[in-house]
Amino acid sequence: MAWRLTTRNLLLLLIAAGLLVSFLVVGPSSESAAAAAALRQPRCKPLDNIFFLKTHKCGSSTVQNILMRRGLGLGLNFVLPETYNYLGHPEPFQIGQIDPKVMDAYGSFNIFAHHSRFNAPAVHQVMPDDTRFVSIVREPWALFESLFNYYNVQEHLFQNQFTLKSLLALPLDEIDQMFMGPRLGLRIGLNQMAFDFGFSSRNFKDESKINELLRMIDAEFDLVMVAEYMEVSLVLLADLMCWPLEQVTFQTLNARPAKSMYRTSLSGEEKKKLMALNNVDQRIYDHFRKRLKEKVLEFGVERMMAEATRLATLNVALLNECVEVTVAPGNNTENMHYYPVNRYLLHDDAPQHCRLMVLSELKFTDMLRDLQRKRFALRADLDLLLHT
Repeated sequence: MAWRLTTRNLLLLLIAAGLLVSFLVVGPSSESAAAAAALRQPRCKPLDNIFFLKTHKCGSSTVQNILMRRGLGLGLNFVLPETYNYLGHPEPFQIGQIDPKVMDAYGSFNIFAHHSRFNAPAVHQVMPDDTRFVSIVREPWALFESLFNYYNVQEHLFQNQFTLKSLLALPLDEIDQMFMGPRLGLRIGLNQMAFDFGFSSRNFKDESKINELLRMIDAEFDLVMVAEYMEVSLVLLADLMCWPLEQVTFQTLNARPAKSMYRTSLSGEEKKKLMALNNVDQRIYDHFRKRLKEKVLEFGVERMMAEATRLATLNVALLNECVEVTVAPGNNTENMHYYPVNRYLLHDDAPQHCRLMVLSELKFTDMLRDLQRKRFALRADLDLLLHT
């Protein structure tokens, strides 16, 4: 199955960008298009230091790729593990989880964008004072459906006794009990966003602790994006960091085909069950969807309409420049150890930024780690030469 750029698809994308904002925010605005254009003029200094809590199955790989492309282009320093792409997790993040070969004597970093379990004091120890804290959330029923299929919970936790639909046919209390043991791989389970934010599973039913969690996230994070409003969220990210929109262009990574055997179609009642089972995640999502609405109102509705549409236009141009065809997965899709996802086949003459845009997280991370190790080794050699 292939997806090609057509005039109709371009128009649909542009219309979609507008509809997302209209759906998110109800209410008039007096800003004009001319005022919105004026507001796009440079008015601040671009920031380089960012902490991104990479939540599972929330579109976070797409955001991470944006940060890795920008950081690579500017020669910025990343917080990286010695191997693979996790900094701890399920253990909360600690400084000792960083590859010692990617840090110098000053421990200076610009970007923290790999999977970790949030631990505010440790993060503040390694990131500069002007760091902006960002994360992303997703509708909990959709997150859990994706999580269940991606990590093959049916096989690894239930030995193929239950599909997601047959599991959801059981009473809520019974399903809850089935997830009371250790999390799959010690990190995957109910209330995944809450767990990634550092919340303990033993507090999933404690209302006071849930309220504390929401207050903590509000206090620590400058922006919590919402996956269902990706363009809107990225406009706000660009505004927060004072980046041009061109630096937050993207093509969605790790996406399943819209109609796929790898998706589970859920009824309204099944979705409600998943919302109840993921009660803390639902509180997080509702809270930060409301926060996103407030930020859009503060940003300006017409201004947001203009900027989100412009970002959609830039993304279509990027797709046209880079991608020959989008290919639905086959049985032997490369590097997909859980379930197959769409792949982008690039034009033969596609430039380097296109190749980085579709590079897998593991390969991109390996490249960054190798470059950063070499950079710090050269710096150490130069310091030795200059001081002996």
